[in-house]
Amino acid sequence: MAVDTGVEVEKRKKRKPNVFDVARVAGVSQTTVSFVLNGSTTPRISDATTKRVLAAVEQLGYRRNTLARSLAHGKTMTVGMVLSSLDDDFHGVILRTCQERLDEQGYQLLYVQAASGSAREALMVQFLLEHRVDAVICFAHEYSTYIVPEWLSGMRDEGVPGVMIDSTRFASMIDSVGSDDIDGMYKAMKHLYDLGHRRIALVSDNWQPDLVPDRISGYDLAIERLGIDYNVQVGSDRRMNDIEKSAEMARLLDGPEPPTAFVTYNDYTFEYFLMNYAGTRFRVPEDVSLVGYGNLYLSRFAKLTSVGQRPEEIGRVAAECVLARLKNPDRPLRKVEIETELVVRSSTAPPRPVS
Repeated sequence: MAVDTGVEVEKRKKRKPNVFDVARVAGVSQTTVSFVLNGSTTPRISDATTKRVLAAVEQLGYRRNTLARSLAHGKTMTVGMVLSSLDDDFHGVILRTCQERLDEQGYQLLYVQAASGSAREALMVQFLLEHRVDAVICFAHEYSTYIVPEWLSGMRDEGVPGVMIDSTRFASMIDSVGSDDIDGMYKAMKHLYDLGHRRIALVSDNWQPDLVPDRISGYDLAIERLGIDYNVQVGSDRRMNDIEKSAEMARLLDGPEPPTAFVTYNDYTFEYFLMNYAGTRFRVPEDVSLVGYGNLYLSRFAKLTSVGQRPEEIGRVAAECVLARLKNPDRPLRKVEIETELVVRSSTAPPRPVS
């Protein structure tokens, strides 16, 4: 067996070693090296030969060009994900669950972050396509829905499938996974109704017209089905930040016919109210009951009753949609609405009796 000298090894350090170098150092053929590195059991490679190949790999510091090898087989075994936020546990749990499910099938998740509706968001989709991902998982809400057609056009041109999370607006064009938000808001309203509340106000959002319609529809549906003669929506008629919404909630509570409860489209809408009004001017739940949406960290910390969106299930189903699409590109489009769950905590109670 030929033995490399230290000078020859030193020369090769100036360039990246390749499979031919490994074969030369191990004294075997390139085919044998490939069999060993790919874990092939046919033909059977002796233990002694396997050890020589692995020792040569270690000596040379050889690293396989996984991308080139994957492209040769028509797959990179990677799935791209565009995350609108890394600041909350909703997105984090979906990311983790997707990764776990994809790992089981040998796929790696490559994720990037970009604010919804930003120029960077469209750029990051293009970035993933340029890196030859096999599929793309996108979060679509807020203003991102206005540029989604651009995403889908680029993905279609590249022949890359995908799944949309958090929005079913484009369910006729791409697999979609989201929460059953109409039913989720109805559950929140029914919970308050069963406690005896009849004046329930919705804290909505005119900033995010593509995120909240189903939740508003759930509120309106409950008003109709339960026969509630009270329909007040904070923030749906004009753009208000959360500080302004909190002030409006306080104004309503100080009014002649105050609501006895508030429901909201997102837990964090209540953050400023809880910080600046709860426990000082108004007691929760003695003076007013609160029901959030999302079951995020804030709701758990503040013991806020909230509608849980089950992000673990959303992530799992999204990954399975991707895997199914990669296996069968021609399968019918799938639209999945994950059932929500109401998590009851100490922010809700029967309304205070009218004196």
